[in-house]
Amino acid sequence: MGGGELAVAVGVVVAAAVVQAGTGAGFGLISAPLLALLDREFVPGPVLALTVVICGVGAWRERGALVVRDLRGAAVASVPGMVVGVWALSVLDATPIALVTGVVIGAAVIAAWCGARIPATPFTLSAAGGLSGFLGTLIAAPGPPVSLVYRPSEAPRLRANLSAYFAVTAVVTLVLLGAAGKFGRADAIHAAVLLPAGLTGAVLGGRLGSRLSGRTVGQAVLAVAFASAVVVTAKAVAA
Repeated sequence: MGGGELAVAVGVVVAAAVVQAGTGAGFGLISAPLLALLDREFVPGPVLALTVVICGVGAWRERGALVVRDLRGAAVASVPGMVVGVWALSVLDATPIALVTGVVIGAAVIAAWCGARIPATPFTLSAAGGLSGFLGTLIAAPGPPVSLVYRPSEAPRLRANLSAYFAVTAVVTLVLLGAAGKFGRADAIHAAVLLPAGLTGAVLGGRLGSRLSGRTVGQAVLAVAFASAVVVTAKAVAA
């Protein structure tokens, strides 16, 4: 990768980390599609490795608002989704999957903006967790399913629990990818190169997030989810 492409990658990671720290979601949604355009080697392993650190920092910063039971069921349900995702990486074409995913997520966000709301029940959170695990493994963007269902009114609680969820599930995903031979030394190096940019964005986003209301954060999460759906769909159509 040349100096210009590296500079773009650094800018993408900083911006994605700012959004993640400020809203509790968005790092994979923003960084994965854009970094993949620069170099497919960034997805999924390196982006997931960065997710562990950046989301871990966010969860620790707002640990006072963390409620483990909120997303415990979603985290457990994400594991089968990850296993299916690892299998899909080996045998399926990711393009049609990405196209369907983008369309469904975009439609769900539009419905939410129109007033529809998916109730955060054990069933819906588990279903969102399973889909989240699948998407996180396949395209390093696990955020939309859980973000659309889990939307508490308190901004710190939203950020803390989403960040903790993404950090924990990213760790499990990396373990599964490593066991399947799809995360190795080269992936770790890619992640290490961009880690300073991610931490910089996390610090900046943390300062921004403390000034945002719960409603603003919730709307920002929906906006990020919709933007990611557009990017994923456009990329799938162009492939």
